Amino acid sequence: MSYTLFFLMKGKLISTDDTFPIVAGLRNAGFKNKIKFIYPSRHDLEIIKKNKDYYNTLLEVVSVKSFYSVDDFKLNKSFRWLAILLSILQRNLILSELLFSKKIIFKIEKIPRINWLIKFNKKVWSGKEVVLYLNTMTFKVFLKWLKNVRKDGRSLDIYERLFKGENDLIISSFNKNQLKLIDKRIEKNADILTVGNTRLWSSWKCIINRLSREEIKKLPKKFVFFPLAIIKRKLFGEYLDLTDSVKLIIETINKIDPTLHLVFRPHPTTNILELKKIIKSTKLKRYTVSMLHTTILIDRCIFVVKYGLSSLDSIIIHQNKHLIRYQNKKLAQMFNEQIHAEAELKKKYFFYDVYNEKDLFLMAKNTYEKIIKCVDKKNNSNIANEKANVSKVLKFINQS
Repeated sequence: MSYTLFFLMKGKLISTDDTFPIVAGLRNAGFKNKIKFIYPSRHDLEIIKKNKDYYNTLLEVVSVKSFYSVDDFKLNKSFRWLAILLSILQRNLILSELLFSKKIIFKIEKIPRINWLIKFNKKVWSGKEVVLYLNTMTFKVFLKWLKNVRKDGRSLDIYERLFKGENDLIISSFNKNQLKLIDKRIEKNADILTVGNTRLWSSWKCIINRLSREEIKKLPKKFVFFPLAIIKRKLFGEYLDLTDSVKLIIETINKIDPTLHLVFRPHPTTNILELKKIIKSTKLKRYTVSMLHTTILIDRCIFVVKYGLSSLDSIIIHQNKHLIRYQNKKLAQMFNEQIHAEAELKKKYFFYDVYNEKDLFLMAKNTYEKIIKCVDKKNNSNIANEKANVSKVLKFINQS
């Protein structure tokens, strides 16, 4: 069958990172049908486009479009009603194909005012509706994160509402029993395909590396990787300014060896001019601000140093790299339960949390002096895992 796969994306780069391995795996397995990624807003798509090599990688596998949010129309408040109307019309126009032939819709997020089209396609054309519920955390750590979200008073509806309705399949990093702890409706609605951590799969990495060759050549031969998180933000009810943590990490690496190169990967929210001001306030001379995909930088660095917790952490340690995380007092307090939930991982991988300047220096110095550099080995278990799970997704598509 030649029906199109529509992926209703979430407006975050990490969601693309979780989803892209699935479609890359499908292409690698010989799937030829059209695949479309649709982002919630023009702004979200522009963030993806800033990562030029990554965007080109996406275009090799899928076509990319976006809805227009109300803010994308840039109308003043008195015409907000018009922006709302135009946004709804544009969404429905982009998905008008659902009126004329069978489609399979993959949802990462529920988009308002389009559900009638999905229902129509399912009823008239026997279309299918699939939920993607992907995460790089272990389930134990994920539960602690959810607990923090609930403490903060934030609604979990952005996750739980995906389980409502008549879904035909849920593709998740977690298994059925785990998902039932998040939402009991899970057992009533759909079959579940557990795929684990999709970012460990290999097909998407091969494409990214191939299309980033010229930029990869510009990387220093030996460097420490510093992936930036949001520097100033409100989190779990508290305002965080992590500028001092960024400076401390920079100064620590510079103190260990002034000739050592530090490669920064900006967060989508990072103001590059502000970042360069922070760097200038230190003694660091050898550095690069790179927009290469994080998986490339992880593969080629000596070790990784960062602050806080992020979805990258499990990727770093599973790529057999040493990860040093600096937690200042506020971060240590906020993430205390999540950090403790990672205790088993710390026994198995090169994975360290430090809480003060002295320990940060000693850990980074010790790691550097060992000249620990991972040999790029094929992880056959991840390759086998990708093949097995992609085969199951293909079976669902072909039987639909």
